[in-house]
Amino acid sequence: MSYLPIDLMTSERRAYRRLKVETDNQTTAYGSLSVESLEPIIQVTAQYGLRDDVLTAVIGGTVSSVDSKYRVTSGTGANNVATIVSAREATYRPGQGLAARFSAIFTPDTPNQKQYAGFITSESAFAFGYNGTEFGIVRSINGALEQQELQITTSGSGDITVTIDGNPYTVTLTSGTVQHNAYEIATSLGAQVAGYGFSSTNDVIVCLAQLPDFGGGAFTYTPLASGSVGTFTQIKSAAIMTDEWVAQADWNVRPHIKINPSLGNIYQIQVKYLGFGGIRFYVENPETALFELVHIIKYANTSTLPIVKNPIFRIGWALRNEGNTTDISVEGASAGVFVEGAIHPDGRKRGFCANATGVGATKTNILAFKNRTTFNSTANRAEILPALLNAATDSGKTAVYEVILNPVILAGESLNFQSQGSSELAEIAIDNVTITGGQVLTCFNVKAATPLTLDLAEVIENILPGEVIAISARVTQTPTSEMTVAINWQDDL
Repeated sequence: MSYLPIDLMTSERRAYRRLKVETDNQTTAYGSLSVESLEPIIQVTAQYGLRDDVLTAVIGGTVSSVDSKYRVTSGTGANNVATIVSAREATYRPGQGLAARFSAIFTPDTPNQKQYAGFITSESAFAFGYNGTEFGIVRSINGALEQQELQITTSGSGDITVTIDGNPYTVTLTSGTVQHNAYEIATSLGAQVAGYGFSSTNDVIVCLAQLPDFGGGAFTYTPLASGSVGTFTQIKSAAIMTDEWVAQADWNVRPHIKINPSLGNIYQIQVKYLGFGGIRFYVENPETALFELVHIIKYANTSTLPIVKNPIFRIGWALRNEGNTTDISVEGASAGVFVEGAIHPDGRKRGFCANATGVGATKTNILAFKNRTTFNSTANRAEILPALLNAATDSGKTAVYEVILNPVILAGESLNFQSQGSSELAEIAIDNVTITGGQVLTCFNVKAATPLTLDLAEVIENILPGEVIAISARVTQTPTSEMTVAINWQDDL
């Protein structure tokens, strides 16, 4: 029998251990060596302040951007909440991992509060943070947002009172159809009510809370002297997520990694999913500047229920007081979410064509396009991916087309959005109303002999839930003209 020299055995063992650590940090969520590119889906950074690429929501707390960092603070209210998350959500793609990378600074040693940084939605979360005075990781499940629907069955004009979560608001209706009144109500409440979003489709207004802490109050419709009739129906009641914390001392890979969570550190989370896949948590080693695997949620062979109900996530920072009355904060400089490998959307491609006659010098909607706020009675978290846009006119002069994000229309007019089917995200409005505002994304000129085809994906990459894209047109000189718009898109579910 022969033996390897002790020094060779030792060196080989050390090399193996070093290789093992290194490969642990260079694998996909599915364990293969990471030779695939990481495709960025979300990238947010704080040096330019709070922009429209992040969403904020508070109850008593504050959100801000200070010293090139996002900051959420609790204030001293015992039940305060504050959150900053990406406006865009990362769509899970079966068989591909999701990776989140982010920085965070936490407030230690404060009882009766929770702090989070990582994958965060109202329904579920995978994050680093604090559970009271203990630093660790968390899996959060079974959250829900309050969702109500208000259906207008009889139109009217005059003042009405709409009570949202126990608080009354006055809305003035003008004469028109039930669809017109529904649009007026959604627009007015959207400008008045904090903590809720409103969207109308046909004669129904969807009322959706922004945080699971809202809900529980009354939702009523009082017509006063308007003659209108409306009825609320609760679709889903609010529920705060259930947290499953694992303190650092109980991490199952490297619990003794030396970091100070009150200082800035870099973290990574890998999500495998497929319903029952494990979740891996990493921390940057301050000595080597490499990610080190510190904990794995080992979920396979443990349950008959998926690890979360809907694996679509935002990235961000949040905190919640649960009796704490000390002002605490969570901060982070930037964050990104990546798909491991190339992205191939799998939704069906769709299209729609609209025509308008008698268009003059006034900017007029030809086709408005909205990603619905709810889908199959659930808060919609899927995107619409624009494709080709075709525009044509019979005008012998120049017709000016504009693509407008979240248009504002002339008072007294309405966009009556219609569902394209229960299985489709898009809602379409072809009302030829006057557009007076919104963000112009692009504009172009068209003449009768030269119709234009535009790759709309070069103008706006995705349409998020609740966002509206309007295609408007006008002529530079009389007479009035006929305008045609065709748009193509793909649902990214």
